Amino acid sequence: MRRAAYQGRSAGRIVDLRDPVGGWRSGPVLVAASFRDRRRGLAPAPDGVGLLVATRSVHSLTMRVALGIALIDTAGTVLHVMRLDPGRVLLTGSAGWILETIPGESLPVPGRRLLVVPMLAGCLES
Repeated sequence: MRRAAYQGRSAGRIVDLRDPVGGWRSGPVLVAASFRDRRRGLAPAPDGVGLLVATRSVHSLTMRVALGIALIDTAGTVLHVMRLDPGRVLLTGSAGWILETIPGESLPVPGRRLLVVPMLAGCLES
């Protein structure tokens, strides 16, 4: 059911973020293609799928669990990594992108520049 809801979203592309120096990889990440994708957030995504949003703010007002957050500038450099507890709002002036993950997913190391590698949509099916 969750996978079906996820596949019905607008045509955001799926990417893998990678740190070529440290070897970190994000796994599948949906790039939010619309306001609707951003508003729905991670809720309909299968476990292990992150959300990359071109924004300077994010909230967890309707979340029951914390979010893993990585603030990324427009050049792809990780500025800060943090946990956003439920019921919180995060505003930042320096980030161009925010990576949202579910609790327990690994996050990149601050200061590292990430590469964006396109993935096939079928990689989410099991």
